[in-house]
Amino acid sequence: MTDQAPPGSGGDGRPVVVLHVAEDPGFDDRVVAALDEHEGAFAVRTAGSVEAALEALGSGGVDCVVSARGLPECDALDFLAAVRERHGDLPFVLYTGRGDEAFASAAISAGVTDYVRSDVDGHAASLAESIERAARRHRTRQLATDVATRVTDAVAQIDADWRVKTVDDRALELLGVERPEILGERVWDVFPALSESPFGEVYRDVMASREPRTIEEYFEGLDTWFEADIYPDDSGGLSVYFRDVTDRKERERTLARLAELLAADRPFEETLRDLLELGREQLGLPYAFLTRIDEEEGTQTIAEAHGDHELLQPGEESDLSETYCRKTIRTDGALAVEDAVAEGWADDPAYETFQLGCYIGAEVDLGDNRQGTLCFVGPEEMTVEFSKFDRAFVELVAQWAGTEYSRERSERRLKRQNERLEQFASVVSHDLRNPLNVVGLSLEMARETGDAEQFDRAERGVERMDGLIEDLLTLARSGDDVDEVETVDLGALVRECWATVETEGATVTVADDFAVRADRSRLHQLLGNLFRNAVEHGSTNPDSQARRDAVAHGSTSSRPEVDDAAERGRDVTVTVGSLEEGFYVEDDGPGVPEAEREDVFDAGYTTSDTGTGFGLSIVHEIATAHGWRVSVTESDAGGARFEFRGVETPRR
Repeated sequence: MTDQAPPGSGGDGRPVVVLHVAEDPGFDDRVVAALDEHEGAFAVRTAGSVEAALEALGSGGVDCVVSARGLPECDALDFLAAVRERHGDLPFVLYTGRGDEAFASAAISAGVTDYVRSDVDGHAASLAESIERAARRHRTRQLATDVATRVTDAVAQIDADWRVKTVDDRALELLGVERPEILGERVWDVFPALSESPFGEVYRDVMASREPRTIEEYFEGLDTWFEADIYPDDSGGLSVYFRDVTDRKERERTLARLAELLAADRPFEETLRDLLELGREQLGLPYAFLTRIDEEEGTQTIAEAHGDHELLQPGEESDLSETYCRKTIRTDGALAVEDAVAEGWADDPAYETFQLGCYIGAEVDLGDNRQGTLCFVGPEEMTVEFSKFDRAFVELVAQWAGTEYSRERSERRLKRQNERLEQFASVVSHDLRNPLNVVGLSLEMARETGDAEQFDRAERGVERMDGLIEDLLTLARSGDDVDEVETVDLGALVRECWATVETEGATVTVADDFAVRADRSRLHQLLGNLFRNAVEHGSTNPDSQARRDAVAHGSTSSRPEVDDAAERGRDVTVTVGSLEEGFYVEDDGPGVPEAEREDVFDAGYTTSDTGTGFGLSIVHEIATAHGWRVSVTESDAGGARFEFRGVETPRR
């Protein structure tokens, strides 16, 4: 005769824990009565609502759910769907008092384990048999899963005197010891740090209580995170199944830090720098960077970077055909290269230029049909493959970079538009009204007196309005975001621009030849405004000494008249040169008083009788539209010096 497990045992002698869910408490009594015939075989818990049932299932320990058809919040099929979503193939038996073939068919399609009618003969036995059969199968599947998992576990056995009885090869590998070093030895002697660790505490607790425990902790002695299942054995000792979970803990740490960075309300550039650093730590690679790609020009420009690779620094420009990124923007998901030489990159221009042994990168959508890439690279080949987690991390950060870049760009554009609207309102309500009043008053005086000079005065008012309107329209256009940039030879553009400005006796010098990435026409406009400003305010001839003295003492409301316009800027020298991350334009005129340097870019600011006050405001708008920072300081000669930083300056 074959021994069989008692009904309700689930196949291993333990009672089957049943969770019954019904709106009618009386129905609970009938279920309990049906299962009580098998004394000790079933342990029945009840829940009067779906919410309470799901909470009970979340606490664990339930072997089978028995549900009525009608429930307080929903029907049984909705409850079944929730159980399947959260608890997989946990047995679920429908126990209903009325038959409905259509409902039964829907339940079977939804994954119900069994369907038992309570209004037919023998229903109690049918219910018990159904639950027992489902629980046995479920426990068998769980056991098979546990066994499969433990095949990869390290295993060690310890006797009642804490001596190591057996240890497998995987355990020796994880612990970094040889079998003779540990076999037969007291575990505390082999690993002294174990005794005072959380693991030692749990081992002693299991040895004393004979109850199994699971622990997941960092073991400082081996610089490793371990997860261990400790069971008491029949000989009075312990069986320990353990595994190295350091990689998983590192992923959890990375995910927590990633979530923290993405949730923080900080500027895009700051968060991006921290994400690049986090990626370097996660991937174990020395270089990280974000690029902007111009396929029409065939260039790649580094926008942000971490690491000391000389070709992977902000502002560095390369031919797209000589980069790894040319393939990244054609790849769905992340492009991963673990061993460049082995994977056929040895003769590729990208390898010859950058000498990178490994690479992982993903495309970044920068909006307005513009592309970039987010990449992590190293000079040596990888010893292991990039994991699915590594790829997912790079793709996620690349997606964030594109979304945040576009959002921040839109917010900057909207902010500048609002600022320009305020400026326009101020000009219309004040600056344009003044010359308009002059025109009206002059025409009225001319009509009354016949004085022809009043017409000249009115004409000057009209010219003033015309200049204001022209500069106002220029200001409106200059603040728009720069979408298309190119590599511009700044020295050549300076000479071209200088030829279009009335400079009289002034001169320009280009300190060094270099290039910048910019919208050429707007950069031309920026330089023209700076040159006109230098010539207009920078005369160094003796006749203008009184004006320079007035400016030096803070007077900006007026200046002594210059009788001959040719005297303006007669011997001013303007110099244009490069900075580490940009360029400067300076002159040897009287300069800008330190107290007024924060105001010079405000619309309407001028120390000239003839200027509109928009010239430097236009300069500021053009710089901001490029993403540059502009400031004014003093040149070595005591004149004005305008510095532009955050400029892409590709190597020539």
